[in-house]
Amino acid sequence: VSQMANRSKAVRFVAYGADIKDMLDLQGAHPNKRSFRTPDYFIRGGVTQHNKKIWSGQSGGGFSGEFEILRDSYEPLSSYSGQKGFGSISIDLNVGTISNLQMVPGMTSSNTIALYPSENESVTADLSVGHFGLTFSLNENIKRDFNAVYRTLIQVGMIELIGRLQKVPYWRCLENAGTIPERSKKLRAEFDQMAKAPTSLVRFVQERLIALAYYHGEANGMFDEVTRQAIESYQQHHNLLATGEIDFDMFKLMNLYDPVGGIRQVGLIPFSKSAWGPEVPYAPGLSVHAPDG
Repeated sequence: VSQMANRSKAVRFVAYGADIKDMLDLQGAHPNKRSFRTPDYFIRGGVTQHNKKIWSGQSGGGFSGEFEILRDSYEPLSSYSGQKGFGSISIDLNVGTISNLQMVPGMTSSNTIALYPSENESVTADLSVGHFGLTFSLNENIKRDFNAVYRTLIQVGMIELIGRLQKVPYWRCLENAGTIPERSKKLRAEFDQMAKAPTSLVRFVQERLIALAYYHGEANGMFDEVTRQAIESYQQHHNLLATGEIDFDMFKLMNLYDPVGGIRQVGLIPFSKSAWGPEVPYAPGLSVHAPDG
């Protein structure tokens, strides 16, 4: 409904629940109710998908043999088995206005994370020499908690929604939450250096677009029409100005996470006002009410 009403403006979704009454009761009972400020917005959401095991697989193999050395008989035996499965969680969040209890059209966030909740590996080996034998076994089990994923999805969704409320692109909110000034200067220097050799810069972008499934051609450094269309698609999906040209904002975003090497290029720092940087507007008067559940 939120996505439909974003363009048509023909649907009004009014959210009325017990949490609104609780907030009004709080205002009436507050000791400083004259200065108490009712929140401007409320955020409501829920877990829309929780599949603990979408896929699971198992693999294994073994080896056995028999040979003689200096009239001694050797019988080695070894085996390996591994098992893995992964699941996914989706959380949707929406923003509503306190004054009329209406959900803001288009102000929605939907994010999904896949997780390997369990992994198992086991190795066994046997060696028999004449009438004697040696046995070795190793078993490793790893289990991960889905609660950490819930926390991550809620944090990402809140950053996205507040970024939209403040008219700040989603990627810039996440970027500035973990920006290191020295790293930004280094990226700028790298971009300026690569821009002197356009072929290298285009090849760099093509490699990352291939890893992200935006570009299905060859990383040849040629800036052709297919490459331009892939760049436009990437820019549109990441709230960048879709010019089809390679600029520093796109280069910087691609270096936040290296899809080829799987290495994070930006460290995380505690979230604070100063972490957003001077280019992001800060509204000290903005207040948000998060109802229970």
